[in-house]
Amino acid sequence: MATLVNLSPSAELSLVQILGESLSSEAFIADCTAHIAAADAPSLLGAFLAPAAVEGLFGLGDEDSVHAAVALLASLVGRCPAAKQAEHALALVAAVVGHAAAPPALRLSLLVSVYNLRPKPEKHRLLLAVLAFAASSSLAASLSAVYADPAAVISELALDGPQTRELHLALAAAHEPASQASLTAWLRTFDGPGPLAMDAKELETAARAVKAALADPVGLFRSSENLTDMRAVAELKKSPATAPLVTLLEVFVSGSLSDWQAFASSNAALLAKESLDSDKCVESMRLLSLVSLASKNPEVPYSAVAETLQVPLESVEGWVVQAVTAGLLVARMDQARQVVAVERCVHRAFGEQEWKELKGRLDKAKENLRQVRENYVEQVAKQASKK
Repeated sequence: MATLVNLSPSAELSLVQILGESLSSEAFIADCTAHIAAADAPSLLGAFLAPAAVEGLFGLGDEDSVHAAVALLASLVGRCPAAKQAEHALALVAAVVGHAAAPPALRLSLLVSVYNLRPKPEKHRLLLAVLAFAASSSLAASLSAVYADPAAVISELALDGPQTRELHLALAAAHEPASQASLTAWLRTFDGPGPLAMDAKELETAARAVKAALADPVGLFRSSENLTDMRAVAELKKSPATAPLVTLLEVFVSGSLSDWQAFASSNAALLAKESLDSDKCVESMRLLSLVSLASKNPEVPYSAVAETLQVPLESVEGWVVQAVTAGLLVARMDQARQVVAVERCVHRAFGEQEWKELKGRLDKAKENLRQVRENYVEQVAKQASKK
């Protein structure tokens, strides 16, 4: 079978001839040749994107030839009227996506090629199309560069606020492991000065983001994101339907196991509706309560851990190991003294009280350094006097 291996001045005619032969259609060849002679790029592109022609294009014999043909079509888009180029580029993407007989990995590679070949103003819509296809084909992991640094993509494409939100939602839909981070980034776009107005769909998405966080409160803590400080989340408090979600979020962010128990006892219907596993929530709250305890004390008696977590004394070490394994704190256990020696722990929330505690510690450290300096100066003076 003839193949198209590169782009050249006669590449369009070569592709017309190859596809015409594969379709056994003299009419296709005649029509396309006339479009080329008339420099009618939109009509020529339309002919190439007809279902039969697309099928012939994917049957060129090898992937390199298919890539070359799609690159030619992307180039052809650039010769269409400027006002219609974005529309034609999306039509090319739709044709590639729609050829279900081709391997998904090949189609994704072709879509990325089209994205790379088109100018910046078109890339936002093309990227959304690429992400949607990757999601539907379970190939989102192939686009790891986008998930690794979406801020770089946003900056490179100079996306505005609505476009940035679209991208974050597309990322959340396309790749489950990155869903919570993408939804949180979407929430963050509503922060900033000025009045805030969110429509019903945006409020629904904000509630979805909060529900995702509630499903993994320990993961939320590890992300160091405080959703309760975000304006979009605060908007949810204004509705009786979503206010309890924010209340529960506040419990997970800074509350205690007792706070969770009080909430659960009066909101059983909500927990059932949101499919929140009570045992898993209790486990998360015990781990987070241990973090709170450890953040306030360099040494924590086993008895204090048992009381705070409401567990038997003999299970304390297991909970400490679980917290350390989860990366929530760094600590060692002194079994002889029955204490947990905390080496490092992050505060669950950092508010006014935490700032006061930090100031106290810094003041104490400053005073210790002052005393060390004074002692040093005094010793030097004594040594000098002896001479």
